[in-house]
Amino acid sequence: MKAELEFNAIEAQANENEFLTDIDNAEIADRTFFSLEPDDDDQFSHSNTSIAPGAGKQPSMGVVREYVNLEIDEDGDEPDSSEMTPMTSGLVNESGAPSDWTEPGSGGVFDYCCLVCRSTFCQNEVARKRFLMSSLVIMLVIMVTLNAVLLYPLFAKEGNDNDISAGAADNTAGAADNTAGAADNIFGENSVSSPGPTSSPVVGEASDYDYDYYYYYSNDTDYDYSYTDDGNMPDARDDVFDDNDVNSLPAVGTNFNNLKSFIVSSGVSYDSSFGNNDSPQSMALNYLRLSVLPDSFNINIITDNEKNQFLELFALSVFYYATGGRRGHTALNAKTVWLNDDNWMQSDNACGSFDYDSWVGVTCDDFKRVVELDLNGNSLKGQLPSEINGNAFKKLIFIDLSNNELEKNLPLELGSLSSLEKLYLSSNSLESAIPTHIGALSKLDVIYLSENYLTGPIPTEFGMMESLDQLGLYSNNLEGSIPPELGNLGETLTVIYLDDNFLDGSISESMCEQFVNVNDFRARQNSIGGSIPTEIGFMTNLISLYFDSMSLIGTIPRTIKHLEYLEELHVYDNELTGHVPTALGLLAELRDLYMDTNVFTGPIPSDLGLLENLENLGLFRNNLGQSIPTELGSAKELRSMHIFENYLTGPIPSQIGQLTKLEGLLLNDNLLTGTIPTQLGKLKKLENFTVDGNQLMGKMPDEVCKRMERDQLAYLSADCHVVQCDCCTDCAGGGYVSADDIIDLIVTQEISPMAAFDDSSSPQNKAIAYLVNFELDFAYDAMDTNSTGALKLIEAYALVTFYYSTGGERFFDVDTEETKDINTNGAWENENGWLVNPDVCYKQPNGVGWYGVKCNTRGNVEGLVVFGNKLSGSIPQEINAYALPYLEMIDFSQNEIMGKIPGELGEFYDLSDIDLSANQLTGKIPPELGLLQYLETLILRENKLTGSIPQTIGDLMSLETFAISSNTLRGKIPKMLGTLKNLTKIDLSDNDFTGELPTEIGDILYLEEFYMNDLTLGGSSLPTEIGLLENLRIFSAVHSEIGGQLPEELGDLDMLETLHLDENTLKGALPTSVATLSSMVTMTMSKNELSNCLPTQLAKMTSLRILELESNRFSCSIPIEFGSLTNLKKLYLHDNELVGEVPVELSELKQLQELTLYENDLVGEVPYDLCALTDEVSGNLFTFKTDCDGKHVVVALTNVSISQQEMLH
Repeated sequence: MKAELEFNAIEAQANENEFLTDIDNAEIADRTFFSLEPDDDDQFSHSNTSIAPGAGKQPSMGVVREYVNLEIDEDGDEPDSSEMTPMTSGLVNESGAPSDWTEPGSGGVFDYCCLVCRSTFCQNEVARKRFLMSSLVIMLVIMVTLNAVLLYPLFAKEGNDNDISAGAADNTAGAADNTAGAADNIFGENSVSSPGPTSSPVVGEASDYDYDYYYYYSNDTDYDYSYTDDGNMPDARDDVFDDNDVNSLPAVGTNFNNLKSFIVSSGVSYDSSFGNNDSPQSMALNYLRLSVLPDSFNINIITDNEKNQFLELFALSVFYYATGGRRGHTALNAKTVWLNDDNWMQSDNACGSFDYDSWVGVTCDDFKRVVELDLNGNSLKGQLPSEINGNAFKKLIFIDLSNNELEKNLPLELGSLSSLEKLYLSSNSLESAIPTHIGALSKLDVIYLSENYLTGPIPTEFGMMESLDQLGLYSNNLEGSIPPELGNLGETLTVIYLDDNFLDGSISESMCEQFVNVNDFRARQNSIGGSIPTEIGFMTNLISLYFDSMSLIGTIPRTIKHLEYLEELHVYDNELTGHVPTALGLLAELRDLYMDTNVFTGPIPSDLGLLENLENLGLFRNNLGQSIPTELGSAKELRSMHIFENYLTGPIPSQIGQLTKLEGLLLNDNLLTGTIPTQLGKLKKLENFTVDGNQLMGKMPDEVCKRMERDQLAYLSADCHVVQCDCCTDCAGGGYVSADDIIDLIVTQEISPMAAFDDSSSPQNKAIAYLVNFELDFAYDAMDTNSTGALKLIEAYALVTFYYSTGGERFFDVDTEETKDINTNGAWENENGWLVNPDVCYKQPNGVGWYGVKCNTRGNVEGLVVFGNKLSGSIPQEINAYALPYLEMIDFSQNEIMGKIPGELGEFYDLSDIDLSANQLTGKIPPELGLLQYLETLILRENKLTGSIPQTIGDLMSLETFAISSNTLRGKIPKMLGTLKNLTKIDLSDNDFTGELPTEIGDILYLEEFYMNDLTLGGSSLPTEIGLLENLRIFSAVHSEIGGQLPEELGDLDMLETLHLDENTLKGALPTSVATLSSMVTMTMSKNELSNCLPTQLAKMTSLRILELESNRFSCSIPIEFGSLTNLKKLYLHDNELVGEVPVELSELKQLQELTLYENDLVGEVPYDLCALTDEVSGNLFTFKTDCDGKHVVVALTNVSISQQEMLH
């Protein structure tokens, strides 16, 4: 009876006749103890099995899962023989087989440890349990009589003569029997033992028997037993020892199996996922409970919202480890592959905590529930785990994991994210079929699974996503037809991207009827066949229709005229027949019309001339006939007219000369006759003009050739044997060239001087030797310096010379026809594709070309980008405008290039970007660079350049970025910088410039970033004109000897976000106008001579996060208004002359992480809420870390040492 009473009391169950103790997979740290003192007649039976302590017997509890070592001796040390007496009759299991056990001796109290791991009382300390037992003793006295009355009939009916009576003599919880006095074996913290089959564990050991233990009793239910592996009582074979010190085990709330059970029962993970210690699930749970979750965490007593937060935390942790994250698991000998995992696995809430911001890529709502997961382009690798499901994330509405390396299949559980609205998983390596479960996402309005390796059909269940607006499945391996169920989404669907798959079937009529709101439909590059249905006319909101590269047949339906908003129509590369519809002339918004590579016949409709917005017309490779309509001259926006390879006849219309925006006119391989109109010479933007393969005669008009002479026309082809064309880049004929031919060409074109070939080992001779080993069939005529082949040969020569001049060591082996390395010393780090083919724009079948060489659509070099590639040597003179006339970009940064910057760089007409930073270049900045009228970027920082800034730099009217920091340039900052109206960034830092900042700097109205750190300006003031830079976002002038007072005009920089003026000699008050800078995030002015009071107006800068004003001469008190700077994270005010008390209003700065106030004259008390902000220790103020213990801290007097400081407290 006493046992039942104490079980009822500790379990705190109201039912007097029923109690339950369940210990399931617990790693024990918190313990509930029972002390049972049986009398000789305290015995009762149930189902003929003795289960309660009687004379000399232990209670039979079936099979015990876990026995915890407890202090059962009386003297506090390990139980000895005097305190342990063997039993002659032991526990009786279900089968009635006795087992030998031990029991305490002299104490007269049987002590059994029954773990009630799921009881709320288990979270209390032993002291609380003892207090509880003491408090319950009175209740037990009152309840004993009632229990006796209720239970006695049961015992009388089923028991025997020795049944327990409800008398007070036996069961009264009095001091003599059960009071936790000194004589009783109350379980302590220092001495532990547990009963075992043959012996007791020694002090300090904890035995973890891996069995379930259920102790259940009611009036009408038998006891439930859970057996060991062999079905018997626990023995040595069943013992599993987990930890050596019971006190070191984790708390019940962070117990692995307890948490795992909760996670599994919540439907977040599968139990089998934890079978391997190295599984993401096990790694995540172990790391969370051992390194992240606080000691006070208990899954049993937290709120529902906190439980949901925990499930989100666990699921995100699994996701982290499953996709390459490795923080906290260095033993795996693997580094985190994520590009950015800031704050992941650092706090117990992914939404952020006091010490950490939210985990990067995670966005939460006001209740700290995850609503967005955005890790686009973060180098994630591995498989998306099933924990990304609706049981873990009930509020998740946005997922973007695009541009990573996720692989294998998509988890089915994605379909349970019932709140999800947007899902982006494009550009990964996902495989297998798309889970049909995704169709259950009724709130999803955007889904992009494009650019993966997904297979199988498009799930018909997608037709159930009633909110879907955009469907992106392009660039996969999907098969089957477009499911008609997508038509169910006609009211919501606006974008369909199905291109570049293996879809077949046809475009159904019903689908076109239902897609009334679709404005962008792309199914290109599939095997979809059939004809374009006439019902296409129902898709009246279409703007873009991409049906190219399919297997379409038939004609273009006349109903296409109803698509009045259509701007792009791509139906090229099909097998369409019939005439080009005249109805196309009604599509007033049409910009792109590509119908090439089909089987169209008939004329080109003259109605196409009505399309005032038409920019691109592609009708080539068809069977079109008759003449070119003169009405095309009215389509004034045309930029390209590609109608080659047809059967067009008649003359070239002179009206084409009216298309002033035309860039490409390709008429070759037709049946055109007559002469070439002189009006074509008016096409000032024309770059490509082809008329070869026709029946034309006469000569190429002088007006056209003049454009070629001005390098305005890039490609011109004709049948030179019938059309006299001295300026054509491509004529019929050809041949091969010799080494002498190449050298003559190179010297004639002033690419290299003849002297460059005197040394047989020179880079120039190495380049010639390389080129003659190939059959240069692209060099049609080496003596025709205007031919396309000659230009490509010159480009190859210039780049091969550059390669050998900057450390390249490859050569072409004539015998094996392979490119080989001479040695690896000094070679480029990446030289893929170089010297494999003399055509520098050639790409191998695997898509690899000359590394770093960028080519335009004409096949000429426009970019040379080889940064960070271990280049050495110097830049050769062959990198010039004669060899590379179309070069627009040079990036040789982060190499080891020496020598001077070639002045020849100034000859490039189209050069827009130069980056030579982080090399070892010497000499002066060439003044020839001022000739680059289209130059937008000039970056020369981190070299050894000397001299001054050339005045010609002021002629670079297109310049946007000018960075020359970390050189040894000298002189004054030139006034002509003010003429560079388009500059957005200037970096003059770390040079030897002197003087003052010119007032003309205020003329650079578009300037956004201005860096002038580490200069020698001799105490000059900032000009007031700096306030004119209305677009300035960043201004940094640290350690540049700027003096005087700060101009009030600083307050006019409305866009300013960052201001660094540290380590100067600024004087006077801080202008109050600065307070109007509402966009300011960071302001630092430390180590100056600023004085007077801190302006209270600074409190208006609500975006401010960092304010550093230390080491100045500010006086007065700290403004209480600073408490309004709620976004402030750092506030440095130390080493000033501040007085008064620390304002209690600073406690409102909930985001504040760092606060320094030492070396001032502050007095009074420190507001308690500031105690956790910093651990700054000073000899003349207070110590937050050691003194903030829940009480206000008295501020020490100035100049008190640390030891005296401590004494004051």
